[in-house]
Amino acid sequence: MRVVKLLKRISCVVRGVATLIRIVVLPVVLAVVNEALAAAVAVLVVDISVDSGAKGKIMIQKYIAMTALALMPAFSAMAQSVPAADVSTEAFVTLCQDTSDEAAQTFCFGFGEGIYQGNLVSRDPKAAPSICIPKDGMGVTRSEVLAEFIRWSRANPQYNKDYAAATVLKFLPVRFPCKG
Repeated sequence: MRVVKLLKRISCVVRGVATLIRIVVLPVVLAVVNEALAAAVAVLVVDISVDSGAKGKIMIQKYIAMTALALMPAFSAMAQSVPAADVSTEAFVTLCQDTSDEAAQTFCFGFGEGIYQGNLVSRDPKAAPSICIPKDGMGVTRSEVLAEFIRWSRANPQYNKDYAAATVLKFLPVRFPCKG
């Protein structure tokens, strides 16, 4: 039973990382590719203009220019269709509130779990813990905890511009306090 729970958690984290790559890394890569394509086309046109005969130069320049013009909007559209890398609480809540978006929900579950696990391994072992999730389980589903976080975040808009990870670490001790 523990192995199944562990595998489910690992699966959730892996899907969360995949979503993170789609949201954060892909737009950056596409923007870089778009700029590199524009620079490469400019260099190719100049090189071909110098190296080719007069008649070949015109045909090749037209072909390269048409190809570049055809490809550049595609790269721009792909780069713009993926949300910008915004790690604010406000952006996180916006992403996580759509319960019908399975990829977003998986990312949000994995993100929260990653923040909690990171807190567990990085906190001072001599200090008293501030987040105490019961060993036998939370007694609520991940979806319920996420919905509670969204409600709590809306009730605490002063954290909207903070990093989402910092806000999750403010919420968890409120939701899962340690008993004195």
